[in-house]
Formats: sequence, structure tokens, C-alpha cells
Amino acid sequence: MPISRRLLPVMVLLFVVLIGRALFLDESLRAARSTGLAMGGLGLVTIVALVAAERRTRVLEAKALELAAQADQLREHDRLKDHFIATAAHDLKTPLTSIVGYTELLVDGSVGELEAEQKQFLQVVDRNARRLERMVDDLVLMAKIDAGTLRLDRVSFDLADLLVESVESALPVAEDKGVSITFNPLDAVMVTGDRRRLGQAIDKLLNYAINRSPTNGQVDLQSELTASRALISVTDSGGGLPPDEQSRLFDRFYRSAAGAAFGTGFGLCMVRFVAEAHEGSVLVSSESGVGSTFILALPAASSHEALANSGAPSGQ
Repeated sequence: MPISRRLLPVMVLLFVVLIGRALFLDESLRAARSTGLAMGGLGLVTIVALVAAERRTRVLEAKALELAAQADQLREHDRLKDHFIATAAHDLKTPLTSIVGYTELLVDGSVGELEAEQKQFLQVVDRNARRLERMVDDLVLMAKIDAGTLRLDRVSFDLADLLVESVESALPVAEDKGVSITFNPLDAVMVTGDRRRLGQAIDKLLNYAINRSPTNGQVDLQSELTASRALISVTDSGGGLPPDEQSRLFDRFYRSAAGAAFGTGFGLCMVRFVAEAHEGSVLVSSESGVGSTFILALPAASSHEALANSGAPSGQ
């Protein structure tokens, strides 16, 4: 008998054993057996490929379940973080309000005259307490944004009056640093929006410009009314910002390496959020060695909107 004929029964027996072992050891191959694929060499290759694919699928499913569990944990951590920030900010707000209030009474001399040095020390306490209060306000606002609970109280108001208030609020900080603020207010510019939130956004831009400007520098605040927009521009006298930083300035918690690295890093992000919530926008233009200009664009209220929001009857 030729060698090839003697080997043929052995090869057939080996083939049968391999197929039988695969079929009875792996559940997925039993299904393949019913399709008739386990016939011939091509059928064996197909079965082996199916086994490998099935095992890879199981590994991927296990990885997917593991990643889903990790994602659930991260979401829970974020929820706990947001809850902690909101709770901590609320708990800090109450004593800070008392500190600011009583310090103001002492500085004003409401409970007795102070010596010059005592008054100077209390003014430092007052400024830093108010700075800390603004930081806590940022945390509260951030927590509300993340939780989706922030609501805007929209009314019609004069933007020029709000800008004057913002400048008056920023003057003590500017004077401490030796920075001057130039501002030429327009006549009445009516806008519709949340006056408090827009005031916070303008305050952030002014404080950022003051901290970016050098000692004896200057911050320029301008306002302009176009056909449909009220434009507010704030220009500092710093050294400008590199292009890569300009693209990241409005990211949450980003703090420019070029300066103004104080606070929570949430200020400019909050400005963008407030602007977009009012169907507006904010952008920055900066040149090396010249300074940076932030432009806050808000929809101007039409006469009809202004009357509607003020509660006055149309035509009055």
C-alpha cells in the first residue's frame, strides 16, 4: 500500500478528532456544526476563525462592561464634587456676608471714629473679604451651571448705568495697583437680560484687565451701539497674549501663564457662558506688546421689548 494511502486514514481520524473536540468544548462551535461548515479543510479554518472571533467578542464585552462601570463611578464622583462645591460655597457665603457687613460699618465710622492706621487696616480686610466673596460667588455660579439650575431674571435696563456701577466697583482695586480706568459712557443703551449676571461678566472683564496691566498702566472701557448690538470693549495695557493662549482663555479653570493668574480660573469662562445665555458673544483680540481687547456683544433691546419688559403700556 502506498504511503499516501496509509496516511489517509490517520489524517481523516485526526481531522475528525479535532473537529469533535472543538465542537464539544466550545458552545459557539456546536452552532457552526449545524451549518455544515465543518466539512473539509476550509470548514476547519472557518470554525477556528469563528472560535477566535467569539473569544475576542467576549473579551470586548467584558472590557465594555468594565468601562461602563468606570464611567458610572466618574459620574457619581462628579455629582458628589458638584454637591460638595455647592454646599461649601453656601456655607462660606453666610459668614463672609457678616464679615463684609460689619467691616463696612467699622470703616464708615458707624460705630465710632477710627484712627487713620486702624481704618487703613480695616480697608485691607474689607477688600480681601470682598475678593473672597467674589470667588465664592464664582463657585456658586459654577455649581448652578453644572447642575442646570441657573435661571436668568430678564428685565430691560440701561446698560450705561450698569457700566458706571462696574467702574465704580473696580476703582479701589485699580487704585491699589496704580492703574487708571478711562470710560466715556454713551447715552442710555437699553438691553434685555439678567442685570446681575451681566454685571458680573463686566466686572470679570475689568478685573482681568486691571490684573493684566502693569503698575501705572491703563484700562480703557468703551461702549458702542450698532443697529442690533450693544458692544462693550475692555482693553488692558499688558504685553499681549500669544495665539495659543487666546484660543484657551475661555476654557474652564484655564489661567493664563502671561499674568492675571489669580482667582478660580472660572472668570472668563463665566463671561462666555453669560454672553451666550443672552444670545450674545465674547471674543478677544491681542497683539504682542500692545495689550488685549475683550469685546462683549449683546443684543440691544428694541423699543417694543423695552416697553414690554418695563411694564409700561405701548406708546408711553
